[in-house]
Amino acid sequence: MADHSPAMFPPAELSHLTSAQVEMCDEASLFFAMTHNLHHQYWESCYGQELQKLLTLARNVPTEQRVAVSRAWFGLDAVQRALAMLAEEPVQRRLPVLDAGCGNGQLCHTLLADGFSAVHGLDYSEAAIAVAVCLANDYQQVVKRSPQGQGEDAQELQVFSGADAEEEELETPGLHLRCGDILDPPYEPGTFGLVVDKGVLDCVGMQVPAGESFAHRAFGELYEQSEKAWPPPIDDDDDENVTPVQAWCDSMYRLLAPGGLLLLLSCCFPAEEVQDALQRSESMFADGFEFRLLRQEVIQQLDTPPLNIMLLQKVESQKVESHDSASD
Repeated sequence: MADHSPAMFPPAELSHLTSAQVEMCDEASLFFAMTHNLHHQYWESCYGQELQKLLTLARNVPTEQRVAVSRAWFGLDAVQRALAMLAEEPVQRRLPVLDAGCGNGQLCHTLLADGFSAVHGLDYSEAAIAVAVCLANDYQQVVKRSPQGQGEDAQELQVFSGADAEEEELETPGLHLRCGDILDPPYEPGTFGLVVDKGVLDCVGMQVPAGESFAHRAFGELYEQSEKAWPPPIDDDDDENVTPVQAWCDSMYRLLAPGGLLLLLSCCFPAEEVQDALQRSESMFADGFEFRLLRQEVIQQLDTPPLNIMLLQKVESQKVESHDSASD
């Protein structure tokens, strides 16, 4: 396992942040960061703060207190409701699973407890991966005591990170933590039987070029400031002219094996918009394939947009057509 001694942190990416940026860890700051292309700085700031707190805790601090240092985004109830959708679906458990935007690794451990043996966590924040490594043993103890766990009879979890995660076979049982960009994923095509996205598409979809207004109807009057339904590319010199959302769609086609499942939690994108975006993918890995919506649930929330939970399957195009005609 890679060495994550305190001297290595905070990561170099945190050194340029102002004190104001280091303090942005509430929802209002999150919205500002996402709509001003400060998303990476925001997550480095949040997880950098959590990491520093974890590194200063005494060794004898109870597991629950250590785990409480790091926030579980969307909440545990939403995660359990999302994973419940997998119960009656053809999940290819022999294939590795990817938690895209794994953050502190909490969802990775939930997937391991749910019966997946090789779980990969990918995040573009080095601080987030460091927090996930730091909390791996704590989450394992929590899982052992959970209804899904096996108590003290559970096998010791193997955790691979850094260079170890890059060199280890993808199918090796355990938790594989790696820093990387979901829009340019460091995996071979068709690697995963399941990809879970808990909020990454929301962050990706909120990237906008400087001077432009954020445009999405999930945020009310902000949507009316622009007539563009999708943000234009951040790099105007990009010859391929691929928006971040389109790049995300291309990655989903690339990462999933045929028949693989995409489990998505989003506050910004309802199922029909996700399907429409996936349908418009021009990736070579989308040739002959489409995504079929298997299940969806919308959770109404008091102070934020509804949480959309959806399960989609990558299938051959003719299977989608035959499914639709059969339902007619």
